[in-house]
Amino acid sequence: SELEKSQTPHTTFTTHTHPPPNMPSGLTAEQLNEGKMKIIVTGGAGLIGRPLSEYLVGKGHEVHVIDDFSNSENNLKDPIITHTCDLTQKDKTVELITTIKPDIIYHLACHPYEGLSQFCPYDVSMTTFIATINTLIGAVNAKTVKRFVNYSSMARYGVGHVKDDGTVKGAPFYEDYRPHPEDVYACAKVGAERSAQILCELHDIEWVNCVPHNVYGEANKMALSDPYRGFLLIWTNSLLRGRPFFIYGDGTQKRAPSYVGDCVGPMALLGFSPKVISQTVNIGALKEYELNEIADIVREEFTKVTGRETKEPVHTEPRPCEVKDAWCSIEKSVELLDYDDKIQLREGVHNLIQWAYEHFPEGLDSRYLHQFDIEDKAPRVWIEKKL
Repeated sequence: SELEKSQTPHTTFTTHTHPPPNMPSGLTAEQLNEGKMKIIVTGGAGLIGRPLSEYLVGKGHEVHVIDDFSNSENNLKDPIITHTCDLTQKDKTVELITTIKPDIIYHLACHPYEGLSQFCPYDVSMTTFIATINTLIGAVNAKTVKRFVNYSSMARYGVGHVKDDGTVKGAPFYEDYRPHPEDVYACAKVGAERSAQILCELHDIEWVNCVPHNVYGEANKMALSDPYRGFLLIWTNSLLRGRPFFIYGDGTQKRAPSYVGDCVGPMALLGFSPKVISQTVNIGALKEYELNEIADIVREEFTKVTGRETKEPVHTEPRPCEVKDAWCSIEKSVELLDYDDKIQLREGVHNLIQWAYEHFPEGLDSRYLHQFDIEDKAPRVWIEKKL
């Protein structure tokens, strides 16, 4: 199909794409700063979840983090309340949520392995789709939840909006684009978000669907040592270990890396603002770059921070099912949430490298999986453990 990029700004969106609940919760944007809500953040120890939890508790809210800590560290500080739970276990998940009885749930938990999902489809589908279903069952049965903020993924858009005639309207992706998943992870995300809409509307819970894209920033040692996701973290860890980093394909793919510090405030507001009820909202950076451009920035900032020279990146075979050009429109988040793209890529990359160098100056060994569900056609750099 022919890739058709819009030549004019796409500025139309409605305040509500679905009817609001029969009994509006009365939540207001002002309540974000009043600190009176009991809030669950699933995946609250992760790259986005941790700063979101800290932001909310800083506003005075009672914040409960539910995480299995498989890709994060269990070292959140009081007054955040942590609960270790695998959300794929229905009974334990439902019991925990119904015991806490939250007012708001931010559901981030999943194993967000878009590229890996073709080779570990069971784990990715379980931790993305089934974990969401179990969390929703708990939310409904708690009978206290006013709003459910579901975290989806830019992967939902695939290559873009596929029209009935087969042509494709590509990046930037707008919220009214028809979902067109190109990988197993995206399929699980689309199923999860639609299930959230159905169950929330049936049980008078407000819902919001958040779509972050390529979020990066200071994280934790589990994220830094992960060879399968977060290319800026992977590249940084490779350089700290004195190795070249790998670029899948020719590096002309385009992305818009989004600094986590810019995203957290608007994401928190999704749980309170009446403007976003029954909305899908993209949140992330405005400017897209080719991966080759990003690679140059990473190498330059790495040398500035560490004083070390870097090796040339190595181009390897394209990653299966990877969309070449993927970034989102952020007009809606700017208008509804006052999103501000404050930290530009070079500054954000500098911050990331500075954090990693201070804590792990020699880098970390990569945490490889013992086996894949399907090994055939997996990238050689994974099979041969080159990262």
